[in-house]
Amino acid sequence: MSCVRQHVTEETLAMQKTIKCPNCNFEFALTYSRAFACQGCPLSVTGCEYARCPRCDSEFKIHDLNITPNRMATRHLDKHVSKLLSGYYQEFGESARR
Repeated sequence: MSCVRQHVTEETLAMQKTIKCPNCNFEFALTYSRAFACQGCPLSVTGCEYARCPRCDSEFKIHDLNITPNRMATRHLDKHVSKLLSGYYQEFGESARR
């Protein structure tokens, strides 16, 4: 179990926190949002500061969700999520564009 904890970063944990859409109250994880609602958007792999609701398709700033302590941590999280998605697209030969 301790070897698993060594590879789990604060960003990875923040990505898995449940966030609630301010428009429709749908709850989802940031990774789910980026993988499905943001699929095909080129900004999803460049450090986008927004989350998109998979249900109602509304966009809102990640910083406003209070899943990170400050804007610097939010920006770091944005880049981390984008890096994971970019790696996925490269590994499977898919395009980040729609």
